[in-house]
Amino acid sequence: MFCKYCGYENTDDASICENCGVELNSIHSEDASMYTDKRNKILLVAVAVIILGVVIAALITLNYSQPDKADPRASNLVCPYCGAGLNTLVAVRENTTHIKWYCQYCDYTWWEPIS
Repeated sequence: MFCKYCGYENTDDASICENCGVELNSIHSEDASMYTDKRNKILLVAVAVIILGVVIAALITLNYSQPDKADPRASNLVCPYCGAGLNTLVAVRENTTHIKWYCQYCDYTWWEPIS
């Protein structure tokens, strides 16, 4: 006979659970089954939260791991401070004569004339 409170398998002639001490054939068995149902719901919610957290972490990681498309205007440009190349340079501002470039590698910014 299984205890409805803790799930322990007792002998068939037992009247008290050997594991938790709950009476096996009593009015409390309804309370025990409600406790088990509540515990199962809490477990289900915990598993759902963990899965949701893993999915969110995976999406964030994938989003940050994909390289940005390089600006075609930076094809022959390198950072004058660190020497980083094409995939790290971003045009952050421009006017009619110059483009302000930003190096994602070293955080350096500078203006280059538009050619």
